[in-house]
Formats: sequence, structure tokens, C-alpha cells
Amino acid sequence: MVHQTGQGCDHDHVVPYDDTDPDRGPTCSCNIAPLCRSHHRLKTHTPWRYAVIEPGTYLWSTPHGYRLLVDETGTRDVSPDGLPMTANCLHLVDSDATTDPPDQ
Repeated sequence: MVHQTGQGCDHDHVVPYDDTDPDRGPTCSCNIAPLCRSHHRLKTHTPWRYAVIEPGTYLWSTPHGYRLLVDETGTRDVSPDGLPMTANCLHLVDSDATTDPPDQ
């Protein structure tokens, strides 16, 4: 994953905001993560998910069971044994595609 500064990032609700339940998905520093637009859309519009391990460290989960640990040092495959990381999987994360899924 390509890292960028927080300036210019989308502010993603780690737990999605739910206007019917004020305790779910609050807009606060404990539930906001800076993501570039591509990664924000990846999380919002596809089955890819992430968890915040600590500020600046994220564990991404792919729909195929891969686990990618992302921090200031880069991206590491921490998938369970038997799931070798493939170039195609990393390409989805590092995509330089100029077209993004539509905003919803």
C-alpha cells in the first residue's frame, strides 16, 4: 500500500456511521482512520475490510482470506498458512488505476 500524509486523505469511519444507533460508528478520533481515496472506496464498495491495530497500523482482510499488515514500514503478508500471497492480490491494494468505483 502506498502511504500518504493525513492531509488530502479521506476520513473513514472504521465502524460505519449508523444514524439509527448513535452508539454505532461515532464520528470521533477513536473511530476515524485516514485512507487515500482508493483504499476508502475499496473498503466501502467491496468486501475488503480492515481493523485498526493502533494508530497508523492496520490489518486488512481480503475476501479470499488474505491478511495484510500495513504500517509505516510497508505492507506484510500475515495470511494464515496455506494462503500464499499473489501478485494479483497485492495489485488490488496498490492499484494505480485511474478509474474508481462510483461514489454512493
